Amino acid sequence: MRTQLIAVVSSLTILMPLSTALTDAHTIKQNSAEMVMTSHIPLEILTFNVLATRTSWNDRRAGIINKIKEADPDIAGLQEAFESTRPDIEYDLQDEYTMVPFEAGTYDNPIMFKTDRFDITDSGYVDGAFCGFMRTVNWVRLYDNRNNEDIYFYNNHMCTDVGERELHSVALTELMNSHQRRSRAATKAIAVGDLNSHRRSPNARYLLDGSPLFGDVSPLDLNDTWEVVYPRVTKPPTSDRDVSVDYILTLDSMNVLNASVGDHAGFSDHHPVTATISLDLS
Repeated sequence: MRTQLIAVVSSLTILMPLSTALTDAHTIKQNSAEMVMTSHIPLEILTFNVLATRTSWNDRRAGIINKIKEADPDIAGLQEAFESTRPDIEYDLQDEYTMVPFEAGTYDNPIMFKTDRFDITDSGYVDGAFCGFMRTVNWVRLYDNRNNEDIYFYNNHMCTDVGERELHSVALTELMNSHQRRSRAATKAIAVGDLNSHRRSPNARYLLDGSPLFGDVSPLDLNDTWEVVYPRVTKPPTSDRDVSVDYILTLDSMNVLNASVGDHAGFSDHHPVTATISLDLS
């Protein structure tokens, strides 16, 4: 039996909208257009591809750690945190975070969560697609001790190859759907990662628009957190390729309060992407 944290809450938390004026393309962050009331403590989510080949890890290490600390995520999915760099990230953040490595394929894409907030109750990975090596869907099930809720979290780094990233997208939605179906009630779920896909690519349209892949549509209704907060604003580039390929996706039933694309400041070739998500149903 879990030990439950019991608190007396005198009123609901009220999140007020910020100004809708957009600032620098890589410091955008605002609340949704309407006032949102939530009885849950929101989740801060980060996805961050931490690789950059232009400089050595020793030159980038402190900068990557500082970028993660600035985002202050409750849960984070990192991509391309290789065996040569992952132990350093884990060591530098060990006082606050638990890191879950998966040892799956060549690119181990770990998941991190705040140790004082969550208990890990299950984890694993499934094959996504093969492009020189097997890319996987890495996942954890966490128990949020502050909200008394279970959360599934999925981390991905998809192939650049057309066809393979579509296979990976199908593997992701099938896994998410299987987890939802085995739960007695709908469980909160968040999927993140470097999908190597612009918004109009076939797999992004499959994940977000109901477009079919291989003759089938996605079994889930997913939202891009950026589009929930900024439905009429094009997402800024999330990588040095001048394209937006990094995503934080949620089930349609979840409330998204904030979204942002940060600035890598030269420490990676991808920008950190964040979202604030309420566990209240929308």
